[in-house]
Amino acid sequence: MRSVVVLEQYNAVREQLQARIAEKIRKQMSTLVGNMDSADLLLVAADGRKLPVHECILRARAPGFYQCHIEATVSAMGRQNGRLREVAIGDIDSSGLEFFIHSVYTEDEMAQFPSSVDDERHDSCASNRSLVMDESTVEMDFLQRGTVKRSLGEETPTTGRPPLSDTLASGVRLIHTILDRSTKFE
Repeated sequence: MRSVVVLEQYNAVREQLQARIAEKIRKQMSTLVGNMDSADLLLVAADGRKLPVHECILRARAPGFYQCHIEATVSAMGRQNGRLREVAIGDIDSSGLEFFIHSVYTEDEMAQFPSSVDDERHDSCASNRSLVMDESTVEMDFLQRGTVKRSLGEETPTTGRPPLSDTLASGVRLIHTILDRSTKFE
């Protein structure tokens, strides 16, 4: 009976820790949105407004969007030391682009997207390499990142390891240590 109570306490503390760590990472990632100092790309919206972004974040967290809308342009430009590379995104306005980028960086708006996508819409990005962002690309990125009905312990398709795994693993080890010590003194 006592072990059940300890296990429940452990699970509650672990969930609280995971939530706090995830929130801290979200806050830190949100500071990168629009940060000119560390950005290496400028996405140009249909209305001409430019949004600084980080190529590595887009490549890792929105691979479908990156492949369909950025990769070809960046490859053609090559590296430009000290200068931001501009990539036109097409028919999406600045507010929509900013919403999407903020979602990619922080995962704040994930709950607003459907949990399944038709195969037809999933494949539309592969055949459409234009600079027009459509909603199927957005949905594909969120699904590729494994945000739909997936636990933190499962692998992501883009990195091959669970998101937040290193941070959470060290937190779980800390919880184990605390629980071990508390049971020794009882």
